[in-house]
Amino acid sequence: MKKEFYNGLLAILLTSSVCLTSCVEEEMMAQAKGEAEVRIELNADAAFGTGTKAVNEDDYKKLDSYQVEIRKNDRNGDLVKSGLFSELKNEFKLERGNYFLKAYKGAEHAASRNEFYVADSTSFSILREDALTINLTCVPSCAKCQVAFDANMDEYFSDYYITYSTVALGNSTVKWAKDDSEPWYLKVNKNETVKATIHLTRKSDGKTNTGEWSYALSPNQGWTLKVAANNNVSEGNLGITITIDEGTNDIPIKIEVPSDWINN
Repeated sequence: MKKEFYNGLLAILLTSSVCLTSCVEEEMMAQAKGEAEVRIELNADAAFGTGTKAVNEDDYKKLDSYQVEIRKNDRNGDLVKSGLFSELKNEFKLERGNYFLKAYKGAEHAASRNEFYVADSTSFSILREDALTINLTCVPSCAKCQVAFDANMDEYFSDYYITYSTVALGNSTVKWAKDDSEPWYLKVNKNETVKATIHLTRKSDGKTNTGEWSYALSPNQGWTLKVAANNNVSEGNLGITITIDEGTNDIPIKIEVPSDWINN
């Protein structure tokens, strides 16, 4: 009887030991992995503020449609997680290590009238099991450029248009014709000098000429050129007045027209 009792007790102790060992091993493995709860806080600052026929800028405020990527170590590392923000905005677990996080929407172009690119990225590390919240604010990589030609331009010029030059465009340019209405989204660097060249053909004799204006633009800024003919009848000079509207200040700019542009 005693033998059976001791055998039973030994079996219970062995079972308990196995269970205890298993639990300790699982806990040690979890600690070794160093898993942590991760949450992404996503914002978007596409502050151009208007919609057009080609691009509804409000779509860039819809965070659930942003693509999210998490890579090991850096931007070129192995992909760990990817999907729409709607799928990854709840907490999820990641193992201890270094990561690169990116959120974006759209596709990047040197110049486009159909879409623009909005993105943000950051590196982060998981060193312990504490919960981690990572904040991203996606902003455009482009500036928004527009032209508003005054109705009096048709009185003096048979044709007129503006071309833009940027670093991303290289040797190319993009054109704003006299009857255009959709803005150009131009990829720019911070405080990049963007050049606008106005091309004019005078009605009276068909002579053509150009004038240039440069302005420093950064991503997520807007630039509207308001162009009007300036005919000084008393002095017989035909010129152009350009006002730059960057949303907060109007800066009057006068482009000099050569002396041979004198009305007969």
